Amino acid sequence: VADGKYYTLDPVQFTFESAADASLMQVDIHGVKSHAWLGDVMPITLKILVKPYADTQLPDGALSAADMWRMLDVANSRWGPFQPAVSELLETGGVPGVTIATVEGQRWYAYGIKQNVRLLKSGEFDLSDVLIRLNYPQEIGRGRSSLFDPIPRLQVTRSRPVTAAPEDSYTLVASPPESGRPAGWSGAVGQFAFDVSATPTDVVVGEPITLTMRITDVGATPADMELLSAPLLEQDDSLTHQFRIPADRPGGVLKGRSKTFTQSIRPTSDAVEQIPPIGFSFFNPQTDAYEISFSRPVDLQVTSSTRLDADAFTGTMSVVAQEPRTLTEVNGGLVANYNDPNALLRRATNPGQILIATIVSVPPIFLATVMLLRRRQTDPDRDKRKRMRSARSRFAERLADIQTASEAAQALRDAIADRLNLPSGSATRDELKHALIESGALDVAESIHEMLCELEHRVYAAASNELDQEMHTRLIALVDKLEMATR
Repeated sequence: VADGKYYTLDPVQFTFESAADASLMQVDIHGVKSHAWLGDVMPITLKILVKPYADTQLPDGALSAADMWRMLDVANSRWGPFQPAVSELLETGGVPGVTIATVEGQRWYAYGIKQNVRLLKSGEFDLSDVLIRLNYPQEIGRGRSSLFDPIPRLQVTRSRPVTAAPEDSYTLVASPPESGRPAGWSGAVGQFAFDVSATPTDVVVGEPITLTMRITDVGATPADMELLSAPLLEQDDSLTHQFRIPADRPGGVLKGRSKTFTQSIRPTSDAVEQIPPIGFSFFNPQTDAYEISFSRPVDLQVTSSTRLDADAFTGTMSVVAQEPRTLTEVNGGLVANYNDPNALLRRATNPGQILIATIVSVPPIFLATVMLLRRRQTDPDRDKRKRMRSARSRFAERLADIQTASEAAQALRDAIADRLNLPSGSATRDELKHALIESGALDVAESIHEMLCELEHRVYAAASNELDQEMHTRLIALVDKLEMATR
């Protein structure tokens, strides 16, 4: 309606035809379990079966496995949980493992893409969000790939889109049972070996002993070692009645399939003769039961602290008796020696020493100041740290002027990218969730993913696209949690 007049457009009819063609391509997911445990890693394989395009002009009568893989529309396919593995293939320019499969008496290419899926949330886990698109050749001809290529080459001149999707598959993810759970279980799921070393082993009561605790993944399927926590030593009665255990949880260093934690303990008595075997408990998904791996005991030599005289702390020394000297009496006694009573307390000073100390100390201080300023100017990570620190303040400034859900979603994505030092404006919500999990921000990753889903849903619902004060408050609180989780 414009100026009281009505304007209309004729409807446009669209016809959508299915591109699915099982006679040319089929997709299936292998290794999906009907039941799994929270914290476990499930190895799955995506199988893509493609019928080779045949033509008598080709040297072998059909396109090779590498050529058929290049016909896949990787960018417009949905890879679901296999996205990390496919991204790695794209970066390296590689081709997944391929075998020959027989389909209805014909030889097909079978591509296998493997992925270890981390089960980080209990409930129903959907693995069927996969849709593979292929530009299947229909005609080939000779042509030059560039003006500088004098020899025409065979190339695909006409193709048509073909899609394939696996059958719906789900895994029910459950938390490890509470029955039989050891008191010292720290959430480990898998199969592990545990060992402990200590240094020094000859100490005085109360001196720190550094424990080096090494946890090694020995399962057939690699466990999620990044989420592995240190054993709860404060829950081990054999330790707590002989040693003081700090309340702080140590961070670990991951190397290969092993993770190492260091923590200091202090013996409370000279009766301590060894560090007893320490148990590391874990839930074994192969046996559906809790198991404990014990370390070897470490022998100690603990002695009581040495008793010192008070003189050892005050720095005084005993006065040695000397032969009496002949004294000359002066009228007035001690008053005759000192007119100023404060002189008895004044420390003797040497002006020459002060001058020398000043001359010696000024050049190093000046040099250190210059080096510090130059380091700040040439620090390659300075901009990175500045960007990460200011992520929250920049988001708050943008949010004050934002009125729509689409703008809020983009601002939230940019805040996450700033905080994790990722390229701005290029990551999807699933990629951001994965990046947050990789950075260790597990608690906030799911909340941010749900918020982005809600905002994107509002974009397509005109009645709720505008943001209210409650949504502003929720967004600020969420970014605050992000900042805390990524410190």
